[in-house]
Amino acid sequence: MQELVSRLMEQADLNEDQARRTIAIVIGFLKDAGPRDEVETLMAQLPGARKVESPFDGSFTGPMGAMAAFNALSASGLGMTQMQAATREFVVYAKEQADEETVNHVIRSIPGLSQFV
Repeated sequence: MQELVSRLMEQADLNEDQARRTIAIVIGFLKDAGPRDEVETLMAQLPGARKVESPFDGSFTGPMGAMAAFNALSASGLGMTQMQAATREFVVYAKEQADEETVNHVIRSIPGLSQFV
């Protein structure tokens, strides 16, 4: 995950703590809101993703899951531009590391996610 941390720091203008927290939020959101099998496949293909502990597991379920993730990112000090840049970079990284079709399916299956990527 260190490569992704560095990329988020550069592309989204985040400090290291913000980048790590953003990764935890995004992974927690994907686990809660995404299709279980595809997300599990994605986590297995992203180096270090299974080791990321998200204090947010279970916080992003239901129809307001995307808003809860947005609020968590905002509480971490990210502005809208940083959120979009970080989310886009996470997706680019995921497509480089994992099966692109799996990534695309996960994105399409989560309401509200496509507006950030």
